[in-house]
Amino acid sequence: MKIRQLVPSLATLGAILALFTATAALKAEPLCSQATLSGTYVTYSAGTVGTGTPYASVGKVTYDGHGNGTSVGTRSVAGAVTQKNTGTGTYTVNSDCTGSKNFGGPGGTNFDFVVTADGREIFFIVTNAGTVLTGRAVRLDNSRN
Repeated sequence: MKIRQLVPSLATLGAILALFTATAALKAEPLCSQATLSGTYVTYSAGTVGTGTPYASVGKVTYDGHGNGTSVGTRSVAGAVTQKNTGTGTYTVNSDCTGSKNFGGPGGTNFDFVVTADGREIFFIVTNAGTVLTGRAVRLDNSRN
């Protein structure tokens, strides 16, 4: 093969390798850990509890980056509003950015969630039997460096 033919072939090969490398990087799983949840988040949820009783809540949850959290908020259950509800909980974040948490200990509320790799948003669902409750949490910008 002549040098003139070899140079375009090497350039084509390089472009193909670059394309495969870029595609593999796009498919790479995000890497999350306990530390992904760190700071204070504003949160809301809505759905039903028990036999279809309407439920809604807003509040703040603060995560310590080590598997612990605290919450404070307001909730409405069938129109009965209670304010300044507080709680503590624990959480686990998997490397694929899925996780679970429990607030209130045994008999408390259990959640499954997905957190964005940068830790800015959490999408969650309550997994307690008889509950249809979903929500979202967004980290306050000033709560994490």
